[in-house]
Parts: sequence; C-alpha cells; structure tokens
Amino acid sequence: MSASQHLSRMTLREKCAQMLHVACDFPDEDPDRTSQLVRKDGVGGLLLTGGSVFDVPSFVNWAQKVAKYPLLISADFERSGPVTGGTLYPPDAAIAATKSADFAQTKARHLGAEARALGIRMLLGPSVDDPLAAAAIEGYHYSRVAVCLKRFPDAGVRLHGGKAEALLIGHEVVPDSDEEAIASLSRTAIQGLLRRELRFEGLAVTDALSRLGTSVDLVVRAANAGADVLLRPADAGKAIDALEAAAKDGRIGTSTIDRAVMRQFLTKERLGLFADRMVDIGGVEKTVGCPTHKAAADRISFVVSQLRR
Repeated sequence: MSASQHLSRMTLREKCAQMLHVACDFPDEDPDRTSQLVRKDGVGGLLLTGGSVFDVPSFVNWAQKVAKYPLLISADFERSGPVTGGTLYPPDAAIAATKSADFAQTKARHLGAEARALGIRMLLGPSVDDPLAAAAIEGYHYSRVAVCLKRFPDAGVRLHGGKAEALLIGHEVVPDSDEEAIASLSRTAIQGLLRRELRFEGLAVTDALSRLGTSVDLVVRAANAGADVLLRPADAGKAIDALEAAAKDGRIGTSTIDRAVMRQFLTKERLGLFADRMVDIGGVEKTVGCPTHKAAADRISFVVSQLRR
C-alpha cells in the first residue's frame, strides 16, 4: 500500500498524532505513558535517549510491533552519546578541527550503521555550520540512515539543506525573516524562507517544544507555521487533542495536516519502514561497538588529542 493510500484511510485524530514525535528516555520512568502514546494514540515517532545494546533493540521491536503505522525512531548521538556498548567517537567540533573529511565521513558511516542496527533510522546532526557537514551526510547516507540537520536558520542550509531528509528548526528569533516570532513558530521562516526560497522538500522538525513551555497552543502555532514534526511537546496527549480540535474548528487547515503526514510517510517509505520495520536482534552485536569501528574511533581520537597538545 502506498503512502497516499495509507493517508486516505486515516482518521483526523490519527493524522494529528502522526505529527508528534515524543521523547523516550532509558530507563523509561513512565512505560504506561509510552505504551499509550505508541499503541493507542499512534504518535509518528520516538526520540530515544540512553539505553544499551541490550534494551534498545528489543524496545524498538516492541514499539514497531504495536504501532499501527511504522514509527520513525531517531536519536541525537552528538548530544547524548551513543547507546551504551556503542562506539564512542570525538565530538563533531573536535573532528572539524582536524579538517579531515575522511574522519567525518568515517564517524558518520560507522555511527549510522550502528544506529540502523539498533532500529534507529534518523540521526540528529550534523549542524549546518559544521565545515565537514557534507562528508558526514555522505557517511550517514552510506549506512542508509536519514539525516536531520541542526541549526536552521543558518547560512549553511543553502549548502547542505538539499542533501538531508530533515531539518531541525530552532527556537531563535530570525530578524531578517520575522521579527516577531521564533523560527519554529514562524510561517515566514518555514513556509517562506525554507520552503519557497530555499526549496527544501524534506521534513521540517521543530526543536523540543517543551523548551518553550506547556501551552498546547504551541503545537497549533508550529503546525500552522508549516512544521511537519512537532518534537517533544510538554504533554503529547493534550497536544493531539489540541491539534484535532483546531482542525475541527478551522484554526488549522486539514490540508496542512495532510501535507505534514504525507511528508513523514514518504520519508518512512524511502527508508523501507513500510516494508520492514523490525530489528534483527541477532545482528546487533556484529555491528554495534565492533572492533573495526572502535579501532577507527581510537585512531581519530589520537589525532584529535595531538591537536590539543
């Protein structure tokens, strides 16, 4: 069944829920909440933090099995580090100091392979202002994981935006495009600058909305601004209610919601999630933290350490 066919069979509430991607930390302090959001509410994705090679794959398989539609599982290895047992590389900024595109691509290729083995299909990073961003994107794509570039708005989007599947929209005010609203809530920034001027066709992902407060109006404003993925709202259940109510009373156009969900479904389709969403548990230890990856990380770490002397 195609992405458009899936969309045509969804209820309004299911579409609203697909726009939400929620945080899932290990250990999960509220597994009942996670089960509710995945199994019953039907959120579109999970942002994983922490965990190990022992618990992440089995959790991903559980979540994908009970979800009506495939989940887009993402993680930020640069901010929180890889899962326990994964290969630890120097941060992007340290690798950028080496000026080695080969190092950046190697790190991304290896971490991308480890992420995919764990069931993580999208990684947040690199930043668009990273001089080695292009090499990193190539590395992630080699391992068949999606890239969500950080730091929009930034001039680097013009160079690298077209190569990524998603872009993280920050909460900074953008004087040149909209003096009254931060980028993640600005129609001018997302629909004007990002879509029309830069012709970006991937997913527009808000930075964590919980950082802006607890008002459910935030998800309505972000959706109307043109965001496809509403990341980490303060209360996901209330956020779904708010989106559904806003669509029913005309404060959000149903076509706006349809476009956001379609972009997500097309991304999931390209990643092969509709065909196979499960993790091969037996293959995890062959890839995650394998000797080849650790040897490369040690080699790069040595070069980085020499630059700091």
